[in-house]
Amino acid sequence: MKPVLVFNSVNWSEAYDSEDPLWSVGDWFRNGWSGNELPLDVRHVKDSEYPNLENHAGLILTGSPSSAYDEDAWIPRLSDLILEALDRKLPTLGVCFGHQLIAQALGGKVEPNAKGWEIGDPEVKLTAEGKADPIFDGIPDSFRVIQSHKDIVTEMPAESVLLASNDLCAIQAFGMGDYLRTVQFHPEMGPEHLNYILAPRRAMILESAGIDIDTILPKVCSTPESRRVFRNFEKYFVK
Repeated sequence: MKPVLVFNSVNWSEAYDSEDPLWSVGDWFRNGWSGNELPLDVRHVKDSEYPNLENHAGLILTGSPSSAYDEDAWIPRLSDLILEALDRKLPTLGVCFGHQLIAQALGGKVEPNAKGWEIGDPEVKLTAEGKADPIFDGIPDSFRVIQSHKDIVTEMPAESVLLASNDLCAIQAFGMGDYLRTVQFHPEMGPEHLNYILAPRRAMILESAGIDIDTILPKVCSTPESRRVFRNFEKYFVK
């Protein structure tokens, strides 16, 4: 049974305690994936060697505090892996930064959102194509999701299809063929994860965006409907 490869793109700063139970992004995805049949093989983008994609049933790309247009050496390296996966038509799911990097690698565009940060548990709405897409099977036409991002995809890759949107971020999800799906939101996260990643960044977000996360985080709720994305990815794409 081949595992699904998860590439963790989070590089924590010293502000985050590695002994905290929430430090492991791999565990976020393992918990979100719980109930699926295939195991996960979690790797980090800065690993010296990347595994052979032939040995994996699918690929998931996580979020990251980095931007897709940053000049870190691991970003073009991961982009090359994305292109290899898509050339193989390996079932691939991008989450937040993963959604953005896939778009950029395929010729789309990623930029800071002119409307500002999207933080909390806003609603997203499925397009007509999204309502018919198996990645959103069993998910309402409008549902709440966990969000934390300042960058957005402003141009989708050629031949991709818009699947979900909202007023703050027009491209919340897109798909290509029967093997690639991406979402801007975080199906692997709950309120506790959002609090963990944002608490050390409160001053920065307040200064740069005028948003006080202390007024947002207490109101954030769990978004179990969004977790069906993982179940649907395995059921309809990987298998």
